Amino acid sequence: MNNVRITVLKCTYNADLTERYGLPAPQPCPFHRVGESYLSVEGNKPDGFCEEAWGCLSKYAFAFAHGAPGFWLDWSRENHKVILSCNDGCRPVIFLLEAVVQ
Repeated sequence: MNNVRITVLKCTYNADLTERYGLPAPQPCPFHRVGESYLSVEGNKPDGFCEEAWGCLSKYAFAFAHGAPGFWLDWSRENHKVILSCNDGCRPVIFLLEAVVQ
């Protein structure tokens, strides 16, 4: 079984959407910072990882952990790597998932 490295690539903030639909939050996500790296061991949620973000990424981490090849060839240039985001439309965080093939 593989582990999966999760790296925070970008923390965005959509001021226009927040102003129109969201609660006041004049900043990107407070839970993650660009450059943070986590290790999902055998597809499990890393300590300190946002629960909401994990809900979005967990099925991909699980697939990588169990040896799935890159089944998203129209998303990514390389097998065993994919770019995903959490589901927060006002302040989404962009992640890189990479299978750590053992």
